[in-house]
Amino acid sequence: MLYHRTMSEIEIPKNIDVAITFLGQDESIAKDLYDSLSERLDVFYYAERQPELVGTDGEESFGEIFRDKARVVVVLYRKGWGETMMTRAERSGIKQRASKEGYNFSIWVPLDEEKSIPAFLDPQFIWFDFNRWGIDGLAAVIEEKVKESGVKVRPETVFDRLNKFNKKVELKKEIDSFHWSPEGVSFVQKAANNLESVIKNKTEKFEEITKEIRFGVQSSREQVSVTSFPFKMNFYVYQKASNTVHDSEIIVSLLKDNKKPGYYDSNFSKIKEYKFHPTLDEDRNPVWAKDNDGLYSLEELIDYMLTELTDYAIDDAENRLNH
Repeated sequence: MLYHRTMSEIEIPKNIDVAITFLGQDESIAKDLYDSLSERLDVFYYAERQPELVGTDGEESFGEIFRDKARVVVVLYRKGWGETMMTRAERSGIKQRASKEGYNFSIWVPLDEEKSIPAFLDPQFIWFDFNRWGIDGLAAVIEEKVKESGVKVRPETVFDRLNKFNKKVELKKEIDSFHWSPEGVSFVQKAANNLESVIKNKTEKFEEITKEIRFGVQSSREQVSVTSFPFKMNFYVYQKASNTVHDSEIIVSLLKDNKKPGYYDSNFSKIKEYKFHPTLDEDRNPVWAKDNDGLYSLEELIDYMLTELTDYAIDDAENRLNH
């Protein structure tokens, strides 16, 4: 019989200053925020507290942290948050707390291109514009919110700033080295080799749910195309040289067929384009960076992009269903 420890049996402070909830693709933002705050505040960031949570009931532990333990809750929000196992528990804890206190203890940071907050929040609720103010601005807002709860925040010292700067320098050096390494070349080549199979696996799961929205997958050399009429998404792995991945990228284009009624020839035009570059995360794991906004494994990248394609396809199918 497995025994799960409860929150009262693990060494997590009764009063956590800040708890951060996020989806995996935004872990780099959460880590930067943790680094910016942790010298002066007690911050719950899952990756740093993982050893303390081993053996506990994850959903119970996470729910309790966001419901009872944290003074301030920061939600790095994008579509899909609240649907994974852990963020679902965190969302539940936040909503339970809000039923008694309101949402003033929380700071919401929308990260999707089309900024939005969950429907259960008041439309007038003020959210933080991350694109405009960045990590430093967000950290300052959080510190002020923590101060409002009565906690004294230690000011950032020059030693703190020097330490953070040095970490950035060291990571930049390792990323530059990775770009010219056999490991970097292998990472990009593996993505090119696995692109089609990962995409097919994902689209097959979509079609298990409904046959009304179909996904056709075709490949040619480094490019894989997914068509869900009238939309198409092209995935292209670009590698400029065989000995470096410095200029390599995965280019993803979303297109729509704008052919006129009565015409049979397709006329696809580009709606959006995304570029992902090979890099290293804070733990020195190879990942794909989206235009300096979010880090992804190949599977997460494909899931993110196909979710967008599917959203367009569903909207189009619903419009046809209603007419």
